[in-house]
Amino acid sequence: MKQVVVRVATDEATIVNNREIPDINLQHLVAVMLLDKTVSFKSAHDVARMKDPAVLRAAREGAARPGRSARAADAAAARRSSR
Repeated sequence: MKQVVVRVATDEATIVNNREIPDINLQHLVAVMLLDKTVSFKSAHDVARMKDPAVLRAAREGAARPGRSARAADAAAARRSSR
């Protein structure tokens, strides 16, 4: 795998993009998921694991891509289908 891209709404991206707290750091959570094949409450809150070289390598491969919110995307799709 070369890269993981998670698309999130612009407002939410600022909340979860490369945060210092593991349970709200999107890149960290995706890295843990890729390495462990799951994310548990314990692994999501493991501050020490944020310094684990394997997690750091995997986290560098992830990117949060801000975009339209799900509601905005749904509204745009509904407008297109009603034409």
